[in-house]
Amino acid sequence: MISLSLQLYSIRQTMQQDVAAGLKQVKAAGYTGVELAGYYDLSANKMRLLLEQNQLRPVSSHISLEQLQDNLDFHINYLQQLGCDFLVCPWAQMENTQQAVQIGEQLRQISERCAMAGINLGYHNHTQEFKKAEDNRFLFDHLMDAAGPLVFAELDVAWITHQDVQPIEIMRHYAGRIPLLHLKQINADKQICSFDQGTIDFGEIIKAGNVLGVEEYIVEQDACDVSLQDIKDNFQHIQQLKGV
Repeated sequence: MISLSLQLYSIRQTMQQDVAAGLKQVKAAGYTGVELAGYYDLSANKMRLLLEQNQLRPVSSHISLEQLQDNLDFHINYLQQLGCDFLVCPWAQMENTQQAVQIGEQLRQISERCAMAGINLGYHNHTQEFKKAEDNRFLFDHLMDAAGPLVFAELDVAWITHQDVQPIEIMRHYAGRIPLLHLKQINADKQICSFDQGTIDFGEIIKAGNVLGVEEYIVEQDACDVSLQDIKDNFQHIQQLKGV
């Protein structure tokens, strides 16, 4: 059985209103872990207690590049108190190779400080990173080359698919460097949708991920604030896949 977490941005409105209730819903849906998308003005101790009460593992946390540059020590300390080993930059604006390399170099510097504290730094893609650069390579490749081996790739299979790129090919290219993988679904119109209504074959994605070094699969449905039933349905869709 694979390890399955929920990216809490999926239920962001609920989390902003009542963190305890939101985490209770995540546990009720069947998930065993979460990826944080903010701390909701809670201390690390309070967040840890709420997670423990719901038997949820703090797998990772999404923190903006600006915050990583300006307040890294705070975030490292917060995650250490939670017992969380993964920190992810969720997005950074880039339009060309030069910008991708600059961001990669910034991530390299941040990753060295994270590594000294026992934290692993990653980068999460959207669509922009899978545009071809002048040399016919993806901007993502330039970013990851500049970032260096301490930075892992948190690949988002939906955003890769959106660019008409095969996610398994990218997973193979970054084998051993993809401990976390985002499972998100898109339909034929390239719109975010429920897992049973889209075009991505999660069974094949997970089979490949299990061989290529994925440790945690993180469910996300980020186009709109989804209901408890939505996150339950997505969880059950993955659990019912044959051979997973």
